[in-house]
Amino acid sequence: MDDTLRDKFRARLNAPAEPPLKATRSFLQSYVADRETLAEVESEIAHMVTINPRTLHAGLAGIEGLIANPPAEEGTLSQLVAWEIGWVLDDPSDAGALSWLGELAKLLRKHLGDS
Repeated sequence: MDDTLRDKFRARLNAPAEPPLKATRSFLQSYVADRETLAEVESEIAHMVTINPRTLHAGLAGIEGLIANPPAEEGTLSQLVAWEIGWVLDDPSDAGALSWLGELAKLLRKHLGDS
């Protein structure tokens, strides 16, 4: 491996974490948007934990950041879930989206061993 590539990897590993909303959005677009059920999402998480757990940890950090400090702007979370990744929830409100994100965080912690 040449020094340039090594430096790029090192910089990426040492980069600050993305803001919670951005990290959550990235995770949802990568792992949830094209799945139809949470069982499919869980299967993808179980597979990826052996390949690249770093993306799962980043997603979990983002989700937990949103749960701890939800966006003040009403509709942000419900739009994230409904419009951006196309999931229809029984409760389409921000509170419903927050609860759903909590369930997703539980799945991630289960597979990452952080439960």
